[in-house]
Amino acid sequence: MSAANSSTAMPLVSVVMPVRNGMPWLALALDSVLAQTYTNIEVIIINDGSTDGTSQYLAGLTDSRVRVIDQDNVGVCQAANRGFALASGEFITRHDHDDISLPERLTKQVTFLKAHPQIALVGSWAQIWQGEHATSRIHRHPTSPGLIAFELLFNDPFVNSSVLFRKSVFEQIGGYTTDTARSNPEDYEFISRVARSFWLANLPEYLVIYRELESSHSSVIRPPSQIDSIESQKDKDEHQSFARRLVLFSAENLSLLLGEPALSATARNFGALVHSQFHLLQTPFGADDFAKVISQVRQAAMQLAVQFPDEAVLKAYEAKLPWLHYQYHTALNHTYHPRRLCYLATHRTWDENWLSVKKAFRKLLALDTHNT
Repeated sequence: MSAANSSTAMPLVSVVMPVRNGMPWLALALDSVLAQTYTNIEVIIINDGSTDGTSQYLAGLTDSRVRVIDQDNVGVCQAANRGFALASGEFITRHDHDDISLPERLTKQVTFLKAHPQIALVGSWAQIWQGEHATSRIHRHPTSPGLIAFELLFNDPFVNSSVLFRKSVFEQIGGYTTDTARSNPEDYEFISRVARSFWLANLPEYLVIYRELESSHSSVIRPPSQIDSIESQKDKDEHQSFARRLVLFSAENLSLLLGEPALSATARNFGALVHSQFHLLQTPFGADDFAKVISQVRQAAMQLAVQFPDEAVLKAYEAKLPWLHYQYHTALNHTYHPRRLCYLATHRTWDENWLSVKKAFRKLLALDTHNT
């Protein structure tokens, strides 16, 4: 190994892995970290009160790069923050215990951050698995700082386990929120705060495998058409709380970007539209209110295009317009409005549109039968 590639010449990377009941996925996740081509790492595992076989598995680890901290259950945010505070590395990543990093991930991300000192945090694209099975679905988020800043108005453009950030980010911004009114999705809240002070990027490569599990926090969110299918009241309450926080973070990101001192009704309407929480729209909500939403999104795009600078932000804004109009007409139950139908025709598959047509016919036939 050359001097340039020796561990002493490579900055230390701290991999923080909060774990609660991580079996059976924990071993695969940890193996993927320890098998990285980038070898100068420390792995800090916070065992957050596990009650399955996690503690026994961790007790048997012998790799000197791994440090295990056992504690009572305090939740993933506080567990991750404890790991961040203990980290000695120049760069830090929080790695979920059920995800997998591909071998070149850290090498490519560290190389990128060293070559781009203006970037404080970098993620990557990801493959999506359901449990132990690969799917054809992917997370292919924006890669440039300007497009990421724009996308943050709408959602979190990062796969959490793919994110590597400079330790200075934690020192300046802090870690995940421990305010239960704002946690889950704690990653969206954290990234939103980081983006207000730093430039962010994604590598246009699939460097992690994101595993979808029924027990994951993000699994509580459902589209409006599926809310009635949620069986337990607890799950319904969790869905509503999760959705309200998504609305809040989008509204905050828009307001703060535009320099507004407080959340305006327009920003709240924007968040409600974006996350299909139409019951949170102001009442009444009409064409003038929607025009204000579009105006603010346009202002935000123009500001970001100058700030970074990046003309692609304006193209991204134009690309969002048809979808925003679709959301608006869906919220107002304009089922057959030309703009809504045009969006469906151009952005959904033939099979999806045919299923919608059949559903509409069945609904009409049911109404006709009822009225007979």
